[in-house]
Order: sequence, then C-alpha cells, then structure tokens
Amino acid sequence: MLPRSWVAQVRPAGIIVCPLGWGNARLVVRGDGVAEGRFLTGGSCFMGVREEGGTGSIPYPGEPSSPACTKSTVDPAVLSDPDVAFVLSLALPETAHALELDESGRMTGCRLWARDGSSAYLDRGRVAQAGPRRLWDTVEKALAWFESNACPPRDRFGVTVTPDAQHFWLDEPARLVPQN
Repeated sequence: MLPRSWVAQVRPAGIIVCPLGWGNARLVVRGDGVAEGRFLTGGSCFMGVREEGGTGSIPYPGEPSSPACTKSTVDPAVLSDPDVAFVLSLALPETAHALELDESGRMTGCRLWARDGSSAYLDRGRVAQAGPRRLWDTVEKALAWFESNACPPRDRFGVTVTPDAQHFWLDEPARLVPQN
C-alpha cells in the first residue's frame, strides 16, 4: 500500500515513483488529493516500504490447526512467472509467499500467508486454507482473470490512490483487478 501521507506531501502535478506489489508505479498527484498512474514495464527494484523499527516482512503464522481442504488444477510452476507474480501481488496485497521444490528442483507447492492470519498451502494439487480469507481462491480467480485478458503486460496496469482506498486496474480505472 502506498502511504497516504506521501500523496498529501506532494503538490498537484507532482510525481511519485514507488514500488507497489511486484512492480514500480509512476503516479501523478491531482488537485483533489488523488494520485493516479500506471506501472512501469520493469520489475520492482526498490526496497519495500516498512514501518519504522519493523522488518517489512509478514510473519509466517505456522501450520493451521483445522484448514479447509480442496483440490486445485493450478500448476505451482506458473507462480514463478514474473508477470503472474506481479498480478498476484495486486490481487493479494499485503501477503507473503514461498515456493516449494522437490529433491530434483521441480516446483511442487506454494505457501501464502497474510497479516490477518489467513493462509493457503498448495501441495501436489491439494490446497489447505485457513483464516478469515481464502487466499488460494483469490489466486485461482486472479489467474483466470489474467488469462482471460490475454496476459497483459505491466504497463497496461494502473493504480488510483484516494484518501480512503487504493485500487489497481487494467487499462482504465473502471476495470478493477479482482481482489479478495
């Protein structure tokens, strides 16, 4: 999330370039205090924003005691694609993930977790989810949305930051990236 204070400190027509998710955005501050702009084509190369005294990382919650289990047809290898990782960082902001490999180096699973205690674990087609949000359901929806939009490049994505919220979009602010 872009700190709202950054927008408040920039005069109208001022520019903010910052990392958001797995991308870098260039936003212009408008006279009404809203910042809006597009993502740049390259990946994020800045250090992530963090609170003073914090590490910026989301602590791993550990194994859930009673997860809901389902199946998934998503190949975990797709999650290592930089464009997919970018889209998932917009659909699932404020989450962390780890990819799992077997002895031969083949990707077999993925773990996702969030500050609110939500977590998902994909292992060989089986998904275990716990917490207030179903993170893996959002992964599947975001992947389907990304593919249905012909896997658009980063520079077609944008962000709008208002005093109350932050929204990611494709091509125009009315076409929101699905989030949970």
